[in-house]
Amino acid sequence: CFSAVDEEVAIKALFEDHCGTLWIGTFGAGLFKFDKQNNTFIHFPYHFKQNNDLAYNIMSITETVQDGQSTLWIGTYGGGLVSYVESQGFSYYKHVPGKTNSLSDDRIIVVYPDTCCGRNVVWVGTFGGGLNKFDFLNGKFSHFKKKLSDDNSLASDYVLSLLKDSCSQMWIGTFDAGLTRFEIDNQRFIHYQHDPANINSLGSNEVLALYEDRSRILWIGTNFGYGINKFNRRKNKHRRLRFRQKARFNYSTNLLRQSGCCLQNCLLTLGKIIFPCITNRAFIILR
Repeated sequence: CFSAVDEEVAIKALFEDHCGTLWIGTFGAGLFKFDKQNNTFIHFPYHFKQNNDLAYNIMSITETVQDGQSTLWIGTYGGGLVSYVESQGFSYYKHVPGKTNSLSDDRIIVVYPDTCCGRNVVWVGTFGGGLNKFDFLNGKFSHFKKKLSDDNSLASDYVLSLLKDSCSQMWIGTFDAGLTRFEIDNQRFIHYQHDPANINSLGSNEVLALYEDRSRILWIGTNFGYGINKFNRRKNKHRRLRFRQKARFNYSTNLLRQSGCCLQNCLLTLGKIIFPCITNRAFIILR
């Protein structure tokens, strides 16, 4: 429980910026900044009666740094996209009906930066509005949505996770249609979905988290008791890693990169935190 609030809060997003500052996004209590020197939390609260406060259901946090200036990008569920620059405060980007270059949906699940090679983009995954490409220099959004009877489109408008890999391809995890690889340059979509008859297919069509390791192996966190999937792109095969416990603990909701010589990811599960050491296939469980 944070000392800055009077009751327990649900943490939905954790992010460490380029200066090592920890930002905590909550569902219902706004944004927190952890002051390491004083071991205290700075609270950016949400007040329903004020329009200039941070939207309260924070789902995802990321950062872009340009010319030494840090911009925090905050995805909220119902409040659209929020940016924060320390010297300027908060700015807001929301869906505007009839405006084609505005945010497609205010229900944001994930935000992901893309600033390499001169890009000025934040990718925004929404729950119902598909994928948004936000050019933060001109303030315009481009939309990628599911098109009926068109395989070369987004598989679902309900986006849960995003990852740009070492080959500059975007991976999109969806709520109900598996995993999509998006070749950004040629605007091509390739889909990977669960097939009950194929053990080498994706374990579940609900993809909650994505991570690429140093060997370019893609790790996929899924729902419905299928734990982690290890995807070998060269062989086009998925391997399912499942916990030797009750099915309700095969529920990976996040993959967090840790420092170290071997891959160490943190899986936030129902009631437990699990650190899998991939090199020896062991799982360290914190209760």
